[in-house]
Amino acid sequence: MRAQGAPAIRNLGALPYLDGIATHSYVGPGEPWELYGNPDYLHRLQELAPGKPLWQTEQGYSWGHVSKQEHARYVVRQFLNGFAVGIPNERHYYFYPVHRGFEPWCLVESGSSEGLDATLEPAAVALRAMHEQIGDRENGELRSPTLGIYALRFAGEDTDVIALWTLDFALRLKLRTRPLRAFNIMGQEIPLPRSGSSTTLAVSGCASYLHVPRGEPLVVDSPLLDTNLAAATGARASASTHSEDHPPKPAIDGRWALRDPADGMAARTYWEGMTEGAHGGEPDWLQVTLPETHRLSRVLVLTPLPAIDAVPRDFTIETSTDGQTWRVTAQRRDQVAWAHLVEFRPLQAKHVRLTITAVNDGWHLDGRWMPLVSEDFARYTSLRARVLELMVSGP
Repeated sequence: MRAQGAPAIRNLGALPYLDGIATHSYVGPGEPWELYGNPDYLHRLQELAPGKPLWQTEQGYSWGHVSKQEHARYVVRQFLNGFAVGIPNERHYYFYPVHRGFEPWCLVESGSSEGLDATLEPAAVALRAMHEQIGDRENGELRSPTLGIYALRFAGEDTDVIALWTLDFALRLKLRTRPLRAFNIMGQEIPLPRSGSSTTLAVSGCASYLHVPRGEPLVVDSPLLDTNLAAATGARASASTHSEDHPPKPAIDGRWALRDPADGMAARTYWEGMTEGAHGGEPDWLQVTLPETHRLSRVLVLTPLPAIDAVPRDFTIETSTDGQTWRVTAQRRDQVAWAHLVEFRPLQAKHVRLTITAVNDGWHLDGRWMPLVSEDFARYTSLRARVLELMVSGP
């Protein structure tokens, strides 16, 4: 059901006659649910039809340009986001298993509806590991202890398991939490180094499972990413170029999720440059100017999906105190992700500039770029750089 359809059904007085509501929510080729806004979308459906069971009737799909590891990463997150709104296993329909139907996924040999011979794919291994970690524990609410980090607790009789993942960037969390053990997305144990009262846990877009004593709170000591100075201080955004409909300001307004408009939910906004295929000789840049100088140590760049839109592939982060003299704080090359967390030693700055010297030119798989074209070979992929959000924060 489309998010726009539920209000119409409610307004017609038809909700009492429905046994449940099913969603068939594609998110695009390899696009993570958080970028598409699916967690908010599912909560919205719950609000519109309280008491009605939700079903996920197509998920786990794959696309030709997506690696099997990336597929596994997003399939697990689809299930975790579904669990968070009360969708149990029996109401998930995993669209690409060899054995079709509503099944306990830890028993499924995952493959493709196009005819793989029941080989155990990474997505199936990851789903099996997820269920072995969670067991028969009951899940609570999905929480975000700091920007870009998601945590879903599964409560047991003696121990809890907290599933943790990020918006596809790597981060080392320092936790003021008493962990017992931790496992990665494939069920392998991972180290938990301690220093004083803090435990360090490496997290990424692939879910990790932290085992803790029952009721043990998850407390993140650092890094805390919630203070986005670009949005919180009344900063000004500027750019080398911009299209008429997508000026720089939307890149610091905090609206980066949900690709399409839906009832009660705002569509994402972004900056779009006018340079076709920015390169070293003709770069495009997007800049944040804070009202005053701050001590900065992180920049988070969120973009649309690299498979569809032109996004920064090679770029630098530059900082300045006066807007005249710039220093290169960080450089990135051959990026294929949509979320880039750039960390650097704390410094004083008032201006932060993202300088783009190359954009993607198509789908990326195994180090190869494949232009996305239609049947008549017209290019779908835009070559104008787009950025959803440019966030800056301090220590």
